[in-house]
Amino acid sequence: MTESGLGQSSLPVPHSVLEGGGENASILLTAIARGMDGLPCGKVLEVVSLVPQVQADVIVWCHVNGNELIALLRNDEQTRFWIRKHES
Repeated sequence: MTESGLGQSSLPVPHSVLEGGGENASILLTAIARGMDGLPCGKVLEVVSLVPQVQADVIVWCHVNGNELIALLRNDEQTRFWIRKHES
């Protein structure tokens, strides 16, 4: 996982994007799980959240569920996560 060290051109192209808005961690993680269910193995889901506190929860969720957190970028307004669905 890389935090802020990647240039925009180095970021993976997502298969789909989940706009999490201001949802809390439990709602966002449920939405991520649903989004990942619809992805083919090896594809990337980009998640955008306006709540900085969800960062630790997303990192743990990826680890527990066997998905790869490829990158995350955080600025004053949002956090973006790129998550690759595990191979079955």
